[in-house]
Amino acid sequence: MTSVETNETVKINRQVKAHLDAADRALMDMDTVKSSAELWAAVRLAAVLTLKRRGLPHETDDEILTSISILDDQEKATGKIKLKYGAAGIFRDNASHDFMELDEFLFCRPSVTEFADCMQALLEPEMPC
Repeated sequence: MTSVETNETVKINRQVKAHLDAADRALMDMDTVKSSAELWAAVRLAAVLTLKRRGLPHETDDEILTSISILDDQEKATGKIKLKYGAAGIFRDNASHDFMELDEFLFCRPSVTEFADCMQALLEPEMPC
């Protein structure tokens, strides 16, 4: 079992990191909508990579959400993984509806890296999530 309590820095997949870097570049241009889209792409890709490795359904958003619940149960995470995924989901919504103010965007931004780190940790069993 992997602990979801520890927030250690882990090596993030290069494709996920590319989305995170693109999000940072867009934010430097004050484009929070484009940055949000890149952040959501990083979250979704991190989830898909882990779910695929675990043999869980990952083709649609509904499958991903269901599989994250299963992953929560497998890891005895009591909903913490799903909570991290849900928190990062604000960027999916902002990419579509452009409702976040910059201060809210900056406050929520760490949730993406936390989720990506968690997913990567679950790919590497010796790393805590």
